[in-house]
Formats: sequence, C-alpha cells, structure tokens
Amino acid sequence: MRSWRNPKLSVIFWIAAVAWCGVLFFLSGQNAVDSSALSQFATRIMLRIFPFLKTSPELLEPVLRKCAHFAIFTIEGALLGAAMMTCLPERAVGGLLTVMTCMILAVLNEYHESFVDGRSCEFRDMLIDSGGGVTGVLFAALLLWLGYRIACHWTQRRENVMIS
Repeated sequence: MRSWRNPKLSVIFWIAAVAWCGVLFFLSGQNAVDSSALSQFATRIMLRIFPFLKTSPELLEPVLRKCAHFAIFTIEGALLGAAMMTCLPERAVGGLLTVMTCMILAVLNEYHESFVDGRSCEFRDMLIDSGGGVTGVLFAALLLWLGYRIACHWTQRRENVMIS
C-alpha cells in the first residue's frame, strides 16, 4: 500500500508555504494608506466584473477585506497542511500541527499589524484568519486523500495487468 509521505513533494510544499507566509506578512506590513488603496482597487475590479452587485464600494470594501483575510490564510493552511501531511508519518498529527501553526500565525499577523501605521490588532481578524487556516488544512487533506486514492487505484491496476 502506498504512503502519504513524499519527501520531494513535501519540499515543494514547504517552499511554497514559507514563500506564502512572506506574502502574508508583507501584506500585513502595509501601512493603512497602502492597504486601503489595494482594497479600493480590488473593490473597483469586483464591481466591474460583477455589475449585478448593486452595492456601493463603501459597503463592499470591508467585506472584501475580511474575505481577503480568510483567503490568504486558506492558502497558507493548504500549503502548510500539505507540507506537514506529506512529511510526517501521521496525517492527523500533521493536520493538527498545521491548525495550531495557522492559529499562531494569525495571532502573530495581527500583532505585527499593531506596529504598522494606521493598522490595528483585531481579535475578529484572528478568528477569520484561523478559520481560513482550518479551511485550507481540510482542503489539503481532501486533495491529498484523493491523490492517494488515485495513486492506489492506478498501482493496483498496473499490478493486475502485470499478473494477467
């Protein structure tokens, strides 16, 4: 039976997870003016792409900001979860460690923001970030499980063909 562990794949996921963590802290290090400009730009694009959203930019922007928090940590959770689950012998341990790591990253991210001009440390954002991290870990576990099942299926088919 095949194993979830895959050192080569794990290295790729670790590199991607560390790089994405850099993106995460780069974005949280933006001052309020730069962060707001990025949010306003994203809001204008969303309203152009989805004109049926009959809302004002002022109402949409805060929602997009919270969605961005969630999405950024979902990606981090998925990459970090895949890295840990492909290098540790127990998937559940890798998943649990990833969830804990994402929660710590969420706290550190918000704490980091408290030192940036015009930004603040918000408990609500820590919860949103942590929720995104958990979602990413679950997504990574599902994708790894599917990949594992497909690999087992093809290995078994190949063995059956060789026996015949």
